[in-house]
Amino acid sequence: MNGNIKFHSPNGPAFAPGELWVGSSGSTYEVIGTRRWGEDKWDVDVTYVVAGTVEPQWTKDAWNFQVRCTHVADRVV
Repeated sequence: MNGNIKFHSPNGPAFAPGELWVGSSGSTYEVIGTRRWGEDKWDVDVTYVVAGTVEPQWTKDAWNFQVRCTHVADRVV
């Protein structure tokens, strides 16, 4: 990406299993998978873990996940 922060479509590659996101606390999270539960664009649950671990797993809807996390490609280093 180009360093601009944006909201990613929950159907896009940023939510593919194995993609990394950085939380507001600085922790890195890995997407395990997604599950659609409605017809709206944001009606998708994201299941994720702390990168490099397998448990515990958390699930958050795609909108709230992105409010709290930034995709690694959007981070300015």
